[in-house]
Amino acid sequence: MLDSDERTSEEPLMLKEKIEEEDSEWSWSSEKRRPQTKRNLSFWILTTVPWILLTLLGTWDVIQYRKRQTKEVFNLGQQVYSPAQDVIEYELVTFLPGHEDDGTQFVLENSPELDQAWLSLYPSLWQLIDQEQAAQLVNPTILFPHDPERRYVVELDVFHQLHCLNMIRQALSPDYYTPSNPGTNREGQMEDTLLGKSHIKHCLNQIRQSIMCHGDITPYVWQWNDTLGYNQNLISTPHTCRNFDKIRDWARPENHGGDVEVGFDFDGREMNDPLDPRTWVNGYSGE
Repeated sequence: MLDSDERTSEEPLMLKEKIEEEDSEWSWSSEKRRPQTKRNLSFWILTTVPWILLTLLGTWDVIQYRKRQTKEVFNLGQQVYSPAQDVIEYELVTFLPGHEDDGTQFVLENSPELDQAWLSLYPSLWQLIDQEQAAQLVNPTILFPHDPERRYVVELDVFHQLHCLNMIRQALSPDYYTPSNPGTNREGQMEDTLLGKSHIKHCLNQIRQSIMCHGDITPYVWQWNDTLGYNQNLISTPHTCRNFDKIRDWARPENHGGDVEVGFDFDGREMNDPLDPRTWVNGYSGE
């Protein structure tokens, strides 16, 4: 039987051996767990990271798709090339009813000021573009007669429509606007070329087609009018519009507009047009 001194001396040795044994077991266990941990990390990387990348890629693709879709929706109305298409911007415009007290200057009483307001909407009926732009047109056009820069002539439809609307406006006031452009219609009858019935019919049909072509689907709402005592549609509604100022600035004489003072020589024809072999003379071959 061990006395107390012998037991006391052996206990630390036994404790040390036990600790060393436990350390040995822990070390072996840690070394055993370490490859397992690496395998778990590798498995997590291989399974999770691809999903994260796919999610990011999918999100980016959705964003790009929506951008393309938005751009396509905005450009659907301009599938035909236009030299002015790069200036197109969209904005919200609230329409006015057209009463004299709402600030609309285009429905005031006939006067030189009213005429000038309408003419300011189309500073030039025709626009001049370079050969590269002309080559992209759906239908060929001509060189503008007597233009020293030998540019090609086009007429943006928006200005043609505004001109037509102005002519209809004037035709509604024959006492104020006297026909001053005598000519003949398609039937060979004498008629004013601007305010005559044939031209007005043409203008009405052009505006009708344009309205149907663009098909503005902005919804007008109806509201009860306490003052009038009946339901009334609300004309003052925001519309998605092309920025007209941008288009008009593009078409000004200092940019692309034809010189109003010079005018359009309808009887003039420029020869040796690189885009029109029918005009090639004196050995010219389009170069």
